[in-house]
Amino acid sequence: MSNKLKVGLCAYGAVIIWSLAFIGTKIGLEYFDPVTLSIYRYLAAGVFALILCAAGKKAVPARRDIPLFLLLGATGYFLYVLTFNMGAGGVSVSAASVIISIAPITTAVFSSVLFKEKMSARQLAAALIEFAGVAVVSFCGGENKAGSGVLWIVASLVCFTTYNLLTRYAAGKYTPLQITGYGLIAAFAMFLPMTPYAAAHTQKITVGGVLCVLLLGVICSGAAYVLWAKALAKSDGTLEAANALFLEPIITTLLGIFMLGEHPNLQMWIGIGIVAAGLCLFYAKVKTKKGVFDNADG
Repeated sequence: MSNKLKVGLCAYGAVIIWSLAFIGTKIGLEYFDPVTLSIYRYLAAGVFALILCAAGKKAVPARRDIPLFLLLGATGYFLYVLTFNMGAGGVSVSAASVIISIAPITTAVFSSVLFKEKMSARQLAAALIEFAGVAVVSFCGGENKAGSGVLWIVASLVCFTTYNLLTRYAAGKYTPLQITGYGLIAAFAMFLPMTPYAAAHTQKITVGGVLCVLLLGVICSGAAYVLWAKALAKSDGTLEAANALFLEPIITTLLGIFMLGEHPNLQMWIGIGIVAAGLCLFYAKVKTKKGVFDNADG
């Protein structure tokens, strides 16, 4: 199996699972408030990570790298899920997924500076088109107007972008399993003191609520992040793995229609179309001496 195929399988696998996370969060908010759902999700994810690391007999990270994993835990899990859950109740799953789908573009922009990964003028133009699509989805009235959850989702986008950059940096020292496991354990430690809040705001335990927590914690925050870390670690550049996120808004929108009965308005479809056009331009194959992508490592 070629390396590009491995990257594709890991990246697309993570994207499919994350698409389910939008649905799981929307349903989970019917059982818990945003903060309580976040706490339960990462208590479950932390236990999963502890078992995973213990079973794999992974050595503890170097002391000098503990701040790195605290940052990974904060940006990729703790702050990300809090901001995302705060916004999820005020926007449709399709709107949230469109905004989050910009993360690889923002990641690529900063990677071009931090890791010397090249971005062409065509890719920069595509990024501007994608941001225009997000603006249509976010700030042009309707159910997704600013102030009803969009700004929280944008904050989660900033967190996820930072997490991607830190993961790319950590990949030079640690395995994808270690990056995910240690980051989840750090998030677990951050959420643990908040357990009394969750207990006080849980009226009753239901099968549906427990299943949502397990789906979000073990599958979406555990397995999906392992796949994503593998994709970033094995890719020649962040652009190669990020290509998979092209499908996330489409998959999430379809899941929202069939599983939640959502009906995106014309504004939403226009925004999705603009973002899709920008992503197609961003990842369009261009003949170069290096191949498909004109990045520094390609």
